Amino acid sequence: MATNTAVNVLAEARKEVGYVEQPKGSNVTKFAPEAGHANRQPWCVTGRTMILTDSGLRPADSIRIGDMLATKEGRFRPVTAVASREADVLRIHAQGSKLEITAEHPIWAVKERCTHTVAKLVDGVGAAWVSAGDLTSDGWRIGHAVVRGERSMSTDLAYVFGIYVADGWASGSGAGLADSHDQGDRIEKALVEIGAPFRRYERRTGVQFGLSGWLAKAVRAFGHDSLTKGIGDALSWDRAAREAFMAGYTLGDGHIDTTGVALNAQHQMKCTTVSKPLAVGLAMLVRSLDLHPQMMRIEREATAVIEGRTVNQQQEVWLVSWTVRPPIKQQCIEIDNVLWTKLKRVEAIGRHTVYDFTVAEDHSFIADGVIVHNCASFISAILIRCHVLIKGNNVLVPSSRTMFENAKKNGWAVPVSALRAGDVIHNWRGISIRKWQGHVAFVVRVILDKKGRIVSVVTIEGNTDRSGSPTGGMVLEKTRSVAWWRIGAWRPPYAA
Repeated sequence: MATNTAVNVLAEARKEVGYVEQPKGSNVTKFAPEAGHANRQPWCVTGRTMILTDSGLRPADSIRIGDMLATKEGRFRPVTAVASREADVLRIHAQGSKLEITAEHPIWAVKERCTHTVAKLVDGVGAAWVSAGDLTSDGWRIGHAVVRGERSMSTDLAYVFGIYVADGWASGSGAGLADSHDQGDRIEKALVEIGAPFRRYERRTGVQFGLSGWLAKAVRAFGHDSLTKGIGDALSWDRAAREAFMAGYTLGDGHIDTTGVALNAQHQMKCTTVSKPLAVGLAMLVRSLDLHPQMMRIEREATAVIEGRTVNQQQEVWLVSWTVRPPIKQQCIEIDNVLWTKLKRVEAIGRHTVYDFTVAEDHSFIADGVIVHNCASFISAILIRCHVLIKGNNVLVPSSRTMFENAKKNGWAVPVSALRAGDVIHNWRGISIRKWQGHVAFVVRVILDKKGRIVSVVTIEGNTDRSGSPTGGMVLEKTRSVAWWRIGAWRPPYAA
């Protein structure tokens, strides 16, 4: 990476997290208030948020550097950085999604100025990155990714996988299916058609099928019990296979609710699950079939009485529904594989462990089906790359004394007299990383005297004052005497 000039340093920094260079004169201050304060970064989602990867949906807390994430551009790009912290979280209730996200995290959204103008707005310049905390139910629409795979898949096998997700389980080396007596012959026929090894058992409450061999192994990609169930890689399948999967799933875990009369009747399919990964996956599959899902989160009692017995039950239940016979007046609109749905409400849900990623090139990813931006400010990205952490009183300080020793061993350390753009400069005393005892900055350019010696250094810095005042927490460009940086500097590999 070329970092010989201040322009290259700043441009590469902003590029790292997807920011476009601001107009001349705005410099760092255009986005500085969002960048330098520890409690404002990085943008994050909760650990159980489902992220779309090249291997299917995965929880955010399982994402690692190198994983390939789906982006706003409809392709997969690698994760180059991962961050985690504790933060206050909002739940964004939109039609078909319940996204848990920090207030400053940008979401791909559009504001309606009047009814039925979404298409016009999105075709023009209406869509933009909007912080979750700035969204209200007053006319905002959220952008949901519509993913339609094309990979060839057996419809018979997809149908059986759908049945398993609805009414199956896996244990040990085996697996099984269960349903009502009236569905037994239909399930047996499906198993015979794919050549699967199985045994059928008639029980008092229904019929069961014991699965073995290759099918018992294959179904594990979709989870092993009601809490871990998901859709596997079904989003990558061709349309016929996706339809077959949904047919198999709704056979076991769906029911039609008909409301209205005559020509106005709406036939609504409803499915319930205790698995959020499955609920998110079902909603995304429904969108891929040109339908518009609804999602509801329900809290219920911790116990229930079944046939006179008190049993424990999951308190969080997800209801996913969609209109099989769409109404004449559509509530959503799809443009260029983005389904724009109405924002219903935003609620605070307390403090949680949250995660975020930097995604190469496209700087976006799909979270619970919603298109969101990746990791926060450009200064955060460089800090991560330079192994500098935010500690204590919101002060940017090195993570440990060992870091500087390693810098020397690796040949990264440079004397202050040899500074150049892209270097990391510090005067950390190493007394305590929890007190106002140090300072770290990035060199933008150096100012020389007539003899060519460095007399001043122009830097980008993020810090607070001694009292921790937020007014001191912005990232700004500053000029200081080189003597002020009396401890030393190092040149990370990216600046070479």
